[in-house]
Amino acid sequence: MSGGARWTSLLTVVLLILCGCRAQPAAPATDVRAAIQALLTRYSASLRSGDIAALDAVFIPGGPQQAQRRLQKNLSGLKTDTFEYRLAADVPADPVAPHQQWTLDVALFYAVSGVDKVAVRRPATVGVLHDNDAWRLVDAGAVAVPWQFAPAVETRSRMGDREVVVLGHPGSAVAPRLAGEIAGALTALSEFWGPQWQAGVLLVAADTDAEFAALVGGEDTDGIAAAAVADRVESGVAVGQRVIFAPGSAGLPPDQFRVVLRHELFHAAARTVTGDHAPLWLVEGVADYNGRRGSGTPFRNAAPTLASALAAGRIPDHLPTDDDLGSPGTKRTQAYEEAWSVAQYVAETFGEPKLVQLYRYGAGISPSAPGVAIQQALGIDEATLVRQWQSWLGSRPLR
Repeated sequence: MSGGARWTSLLTVVLLILCGCRAQPAAPATDVRAAIQALLTRYSASLRSGDIAALDAVFIPGGPQQAQRRLQKNLSGLKTDTFEYRLAADVPADPVAPHQQWTLDVALFYAVSGVDKVAVRRPATVGVLHDNDAWRLVDAGAVAVPWQFAPAVETRSRMGDREVVVLGHPGSAVAPRLAGEIAGALTALSEFWGPQWQAGVLLVAADTDAEFAALVGGEDTDGIAAAAVADRVESGVAVGQRVIFAPGSAGLPPDQFRVVLRHELFHAAARTVTGDHAPLWLVEGVADYNGRRGSGTPFRNAAPTLASALAAGRIPDHLPTDDDLGSPGTKRTQAYEEAWSVAQYVAETFGEPKLVQLYRYGAGISPSAPGVAIQQALGIDEATLVRQWQSWLGSRPLR
């Protein structure tokens, strides 16, 4: 068959037709798949072993060896239990002709030691070439992982039975702050939420805005200091969970940095018990409560937009809705402050265990309806909660 053989949509064919090239006999798809996977296995092992010659050998002469050597070096400071590229596309039964380059869909599976119980999957592409009865890589596409951007520098600590890894880059201004704050943050979180949550914690200090956007999987990350992300929850494990800090967080004052870290850690701790459709006022309000818990921040400083509204006589008449929290500008800001203030009110009036109970009832995997959750946890209906919260707001010092 000529170099124009048809492939599936997952396998893009790029023909490099050489003059005088003759068609070759078909190779069984299973043999081709095994040969390409063996190539990917050698590539994976060479990246982790630090063997430059082995890494160079998996690529065609004159390929991206220099860039791959940098990637190999970037990885040298990170401990992993799993690190393997695997084929993510079917290999068809069409003949595989020499001198053809294919761009294949693959996936990187990796697990950071002490943190990832289940290997994290990241999509990628590679170019492969079959020449002189051998398979080699032509190129390897970028992957959304920290070492793609700069050398990985990890700081490890053990806190009880929990492994904590802070992953940054050389010269990071954020990573040392995370390493200095994490012990107190985890202690405070366990006091409020309880100690029974995921054993490993991975904090990542992104070096650039581009890295932060890639790692959190978002395009519009302007103004975001940090984000807790995960791929999915599987059998009670948050797979791929990381708390990622933007480079701009380096400019936060110590008290604000502490609030952001503790806020995002709560999201990480509560991930496996939080439903996809949990009300945002509860999810964000309780996270912010954990962030500010014990800080002694005056109400007017913790909620300046809400305080201004109260001073002008504008008292909220309902719990903040998802639409309120998703609105642009000051409406969104005030909605987040309202959510925190509800959580603060509940903790002060009913006690922290009741606030935790309210979260578990109202924001769980199979949550009760909002009014039902309030009744179950606090013993009052939603209208009564709103009235009592309004009264509490009216008693806050605003100056």
